[in-house]
Amino acid sequence: MTLKEIADRCGVSIATVSRVINNKGNVKSDTKEKILQLLNQSDKSYKYLVSTERNQTIAVIVPDINNPFYGELIKGISKMADKHNFDILLYDTHDDPEKEFKYLKKASKQEINGIILMTSSKSYHCEGIKALFKQIKIPIILMDREIKNLQVDGVFFDDITGVFMLTELLIEQGHKNIGILTGEKDSEVTKKRLEGYKRALSEHEIPCNPKNIYYTSFTETHFAYDILENVLNSKNRPTAIISCSGLLTIALIKSINEAGLEIGKDISIVSFDDVKILQLLGIKITAAFTDLQEMGKAGFDLLYKKINKSSSLTNKLTIIPTIIKRGSEKSKL
Repeated sequence: MTLKEIADRCGVSIATVSRVINNKGNVKSDTKEKILQLLNQSDKSYKYLVSTERNQTIAVIVPDINNPFYGELIKGISKMADKHNFDILLYDTHDDPEKEFKYLKKASKQEINGIILMTSSKSYHCEGIKALFKQIKIPIILMDREIKNLQVDGVFFDDITGVFMLTELLIEQGHKNIGILTGEKDSEVTKKRLEGYKRALSEHEIPCNPKNIYYTSFTETHFAYDILENVLNSKNRPTAIISCSGLLTIALIKSINEAGLEIGKDISIVSFDDVKILQLLGIKITAAFTDLQEMGKAGFDLLYKKINKSSSLTNKLTIIPTIIKRGSEKSKL
């Protein structure tokens, strides 16, 4: 059977058959399958150019590729993807819900096997994204953040418990005037982490001072510096501050240094995320630790099961962080 005969039987051009042989260009999946079947039935030598194991691909959509937090998650996903012979298409939304919608729609139209979405901090209430989910026919899971009233498989943090444990640790060290540096006020992650903070204060009968809650941005951390400058130079500054993300922790440490203060002596701090670069610099910060690479692996495994239809149930994995004490929580006041 010649290439022309194969093309005629499939109702396509010889160029389309060539693209399938060389695994190049976009060809509809059903057309590609017909061509592959005929190529493998042919007694011509070009049939050996066709791989019996075609690459599989997933899309991974993240809010900020420059954030080490997402970098660690991607490493875990990538390790599992390599193990199962999957390629990865990576999209960076810059924490913009409009770009997230655009890339999610674009990815869903590609010839891929599934999608892992790490949604924007501003997408929790996004009706457009929720509507798009209902149209997507390929397997998809969420990681890190949920979307309101959307029943989708995913891997998430126990935000409430993580911050509760950090707050309680500070209280056990004798702190009562405790501040918390968090993200956008309308962010669902912010609300959950504040719930853990307020719950711990309430259980220890410590009033929650609204002035000790510092709203900023999880991604645009430059907004935090003006806030922290005022807080750290105040006569009534807190004796300890909880940081709700790794990037905010870095901003907090920089602000403390610029204010001429010493961590563990003038002020204590703890972090929801464990920032690897700080350990390399010898900066020891007590943190709520989650093995992000393992979390990434768990996310891929969840998607892989959906791709292979080995699980029809909605699965939500909730990971509780472990508190690692490094001394920055201690009070010397």
